[in-house]
Amino acid sequence: MVEKIKFSCYFPTTWDTDDAVDETYEHWNLLVDAWVRDGAIPILGGDFNACVGSPCQFDETEHLGRCGAGQKKTRGDMLATWVVQHGFQIMNRMGGPELAEEN
Repeated sequence: MVEKIKFSCYFPTTWDTDDAVDETYEHWNLLVDAWVRDGAIPILGGDFNACVGSPCQFDETEHLGRCGAGQKKTRGDMLATWVVQHGFQIMNRMGGPELAEEN
């Protein structure tokens, strides 16, 4: 049986520097790499303090979802890049019309 690692986090806020966010992603890289190397399936949840925004034409919707609101910000780009690099999925970008149609 594969072990599932569940972890929650709160990322640096908008008042923190992008360097602090980069450092947090570096720590997450170490944790995720170690978990995967040990055969675990990481499940992450938390407030990443990033606006991924509405889906764009070239978004990888299988990783980033089809629903969202607002415009993608710099930290949203950072999160989206990290998610795609690790093969994760953002399960909810916020409620939107496409989500409402599916319910």
